[in-house]
Amino acid sequence: MQQELRERPKGGSLFLSFRGGMQTLTNALATAIAGRVNIVHGEATAVTRNGDSWQVRIGNESLSARDLVLCCPAHVNAKLLESSAQPIADELAGIPYSSAILVMAVYDRASLGHPLDGFGFLVPRGERKTLAAATWVNTKWPVRTPPNLAAIRGFIVGRRAVELASATEEEILTLVREDLRSFMGVTAQPLFHTFYRWPSSMPQYVVGHGARVKNIFQHLANYPGLFLAGNSYDGVGIPDCLRHARHTAQHICARSI
Repeated sequence: MQQELRERPKGGSLFLSFRGGMQTLTNALATAIAGRVNIVHGEATAVTRNGDSWQVRIGNESLSARDLVLCCPAHVNAKLLESSAQPIADELAGIPYSSAILVMAVYDRASLGHPLDGFGFLVPRGERKTLAAATWVNTKWPVRTPPNLAAIRGFIVGRRAVELASATEEEILTLVREDLRSFMGVTAQPLFHTFYRWPSSMPQYVVGHGARVKNIFQHLANYPGLFLAGNSYDGVGIPDCLRHARHTAQHICARSI
């Protein structure tokens, strides 16, 4: 943390993103590859090895390529590889994941009754009821919220997110509002809200994770043309995923020389 603070430009923010949101990144990527790739809309159900090629089963179709990069969550990759790369599949299946529910509540700023003098709050595990954390979007990303509105994004994670997997949107919103009243004194009715469930979406770097990742990448040496990338291995943030992607692209290019 101290190193990050030292490296941060003087006067710069701890939080950096695109003015138009993270979709700016994916839109730019889509524009950059337009006309150069074949985009197939469908669910991959199996990966097999056929000579020097990897084949991916999508519906009734099978696509073949010399190099295959799997960027799915580890547990999804494990299912795809269980018949063609069992040692890797076994290790991938051992990476635990937690779930999350994100609720964004938008208020009339004047009715909120809180100064929003910070970036949000974290709730210690022993004091949690529903929310594990909340972000005050107004102060974290001022350009994303009109000055007359206040947006609070709440995070429900882990066991609590699993417990609420079958709860309705309104039931969960009621629980979130109870926490906001308890932690922030907010009693106002939100003008509107958004709601997203992310089951088994957050990789957990538990004790022994480093050794597991080392084993995975050692096994990959026995499967030429197969690559793994994403946040399941050695970094969960967008910069980590970009670093992984560049590293993978360099390996593929080196194979082509």
